[in-house]
Amino acid sequence: MTDTNPAHFNELETDAALEIMNISVGRACNSLALMTGSEVYLSIPEIAFNYFDSDYLGDMDICSAVSQRFRGDMNGVTMIFFPIDMAQKLMVAFIGSHNTEGIDLEVLERDALLEIGNIILNACIGSMVNLLDCKLNAELPSYHKGDIQQIVRNAGIRGKYTMMLKTHIEISDLDINGHLTMVLDSDSCEKFQALIAAYLQVYLKAKNLN
Repeated sequence: MTDTNPAHFNELETDAALEIMNISVGRACNSLALMTGSEVYLSIPEIAFNYFDSDYLGDMDICSAVSQRFRGDMNGVTMIFFPIDMAQKLMVAFIGSHNTEGIDLEVLERDALLEIGNIILNACIGSMVNLLDCKLNAELPSYHKGDIQQIVRNAGIRGKYTMMLKTHIEISDLDINGHLTMVLDSDSCEKFQALIAAYLQVYLKAKNLN
């Protein structure tokens, strides 16, 4: 992808954006660790300001995912993806070894992942609200199953030019891997930049006082 970056994020702003997203995603995955009772490891987040390309989000053929749109000072969507077999393992880790006889496992997986996704994605959005001192209202999460392109269409990503963040999640004890992603709508990149600039002003002022 060629980065045309019409929002003109400079190096300092890009580093600050990565740090904020790293903290937000880290706190979200702490919630996942508490739910599963396992260590959760994250890759270093990747961030891109570019024309949207669903290939950037991952190369999983068929996966289960939960998306959650947010609106307010910025509009966008957070998503968490797991390959089908790993989504099922995560469901088992979440609900425990209860008797599932007579229960529709498809419905059980959907309900479990919706609850997991709601906690994780709300934690991510809540951290952004606190760090950037902004207002964001999260909608109810949605469950998806299919390939990345289908899920992206169903998640309702809007506009061609976006901010895309991606981090790889590993729950080593359970041998589960997935991705957590945030995509800003095209009209929110400049709003995000303004919030980053305000964050940097406060940070640099506090640093100078010390």
